[in-house]
Amino acid sequence: PMEKDGFDLRTSFANYWRSNWTALEIGHRGLGKSLTVTSNAAPLIENTVASMLASAEMGADLVEFDVQLTSDLVPIIHHDFSIRVCIDSKTPTSRDDLTEVLLKDISYEQLKDLKTYQIVGNKIVEYPAHNNVEPPEQRLFPTLQDFFEQVNQSTGFDIEIKWPQQKADGQFESEQTLDKNLFADRILAVVRRHGCGRLNVIKSFDADLCSLLRFKQHMYAVLFLSSSKENAFTDPRTSTVEQSVNFAQAFDLGGISPNAVFVKADPSVVQRARAQVPIVLLWGSDLKDRDSINWFLQQGPTGVIYDRLDLWLGANRTSAFEAEQDLPGYFQLQCDPAPKVRELNSTIESILSNVNFL
Repeated sequence: PMEKDGFDLRTSFANYWRSNWTALEIGHRGLGKSLTVTSNAAPLIENTVASMLASAEMGADLVEFDVQLTSDLVPIIHHDFSIRVCIDSKTPTSRDDLTEVLLKDISYEQLKDLKTYQIVGNKIVEYPAHNNVEPPEQRLFPTLQDFFEQVNQSTGFDIEIKWPQQKADGQFESEQTLDKNLFADRILAVVRRHGCGRLNVIKSFDADLCSLLRFKQHMYAVLFLSSSKENAFTDPRTSTVEQSVNFAQAFDLGGISPNAVFVKADPSVVQRARAQVPIVLLWGSDLKDRDSINWFLQQGPTGVIYDRLDLWLGANRTSAFEAEQDLPGYFQLQCDPAPKVRELNSTIESILSNVNFL
């Protein structure tokens, strides 16, 4: 359990999902990938406040983004486990001039002062340090708290928690030395303090992390992500939709988030999954244009996650959650009780502390 900032038993949304929340359209990293793609990059930098705000303005139902921790345990938004920096003051001209630094090994204050680089095709692209970018909404490495405070609550959050997986060849995607229990606690603490009043779902490729996230709280649905192909990772639970569903059911998760490639091979898998779990969110490169998005939606998933919302999301669209007038008040049940209730609870706790229970 969480030692502090824990969740109480006042209410639960872990399995709450309205029947009309279907065919949701979800922005991948906001408007879409931008940092490493050689073509069709999103017009705003991925995983920034600006990209999330633009997606919300266009009427996205949810936005998807990636969360991990710095060395001082600050939950930040970034997809890759590492960044590239140039140790020398010179301008890098080749990959050899760049040094890879793991995010887990650098503090947030240090990170904000670093100029970073991406290798895109044969080019090295420079990104100014976080602290040197104006307006602030366009800065790389925003915090999870920034997102909660700056993005309208009518836009849902699809929060992917990053944890390196062991690949089929035995190698890990990255190194991670932080304690998984502490890792989950620090992220959940921010979600609890700043995320109430909004539809949030939390997911991960790491099955054990998913079970931790579910056991530690019951306010938000937890989804299990599956890989883009069978046996991509050594953990068999990520290999197929069927295995993902079995795991989700066994640990009372809200659902799964499989790659669309499995649905392309067998469209009936969506309905089989939804017969067992309430939430099925598809993702992957097969969701590449309006025609393909429509085809996958016709298979009946709860929602689809895709790039370039600015191109493929319909005009004059309203978020499914903004359209439901009762939701803001309803989701306030996620928030801490009023101070008077807290005082009453403290009084009751004081009285009961002197009672010997049978």
